[in-house]
Amino acid sequence: MQSITAKQAQLLDQKLFEHFSLEVLMELAGQAAALAIFDYLQTSNQLDKNICVVCGPGNNGGDGLVIARWLVVLGVPSVQISVQCARTRFNTLIKQLELYSIQFSSSIDIINSAEIIIDCIFGFSFVSGQVKPPYNQIISIFHSKHVISVDVPSSWPVDDQPLEPVFTPKCVVSLSCPKECGIWAQKMGAVHYLAANIVPRNLREEFGLEFLKEFKGLFMKIE
Repeated sequence: MQSITAKQAQLLDQKLFEHFSLEVLMELAGQAAALAIFDYLQTSNQLDKNICVVCGPGNNGGDGLVIARWLVVLGVPSVQISVQCARTRFNTLIKQLELYSIQFSSSIDIINSAEIIIDCIFGFSFVSGQVKPPYNQIISIFHSKHVISVDVPSSWPVDDQPLEPVFTPKCVVSLSCPKECGIWAQKMGAVHYLAANIVPRNLREEFGLEFLKEFKGLFMKIE
């Protein structure tokens, strides 16, 4: 499976932002990712587990808020959200989630008590290096948890092999295009999904992503 670099992913996002609002792209990505995660939970008999979606400060965190809403809509019984970002940035998404009476907290306790973590802290814009508080403490908890990472396992280099990862996810859901980190996670045993089939044909041609024409539906498992 081919992959794209963090720089290519950023350029592709800029092209998409010329035609779609951030809110629309988050909805498209979050819904597709939620469907992939639901498939993973269902096939691994884990739909009844206590799930915490950990949302970081950037767009990956916004995707996480959408994912949480869609998991509830799909019937997952226990979904909580750890919000590690300014709520005002995603005020509309927060209000939508309040309609479903989903529990929010910025406390680490909600992460510690979860059986499954959906990691939406950092996306492809993350620059490898020292992770600052409170994220370093949160990510250190992931080592002992069953983690599903969305697009990028948080704190991993996007384009390279992780040399000493703090944690290894059990599942990775790549958004729009696989990244090298997702392929490495798969090599290390993670189930790998590709979700959000939203790259139009002209951009596939411009970015050399013709392999995506084989991508059918909103998500697919990468074997």
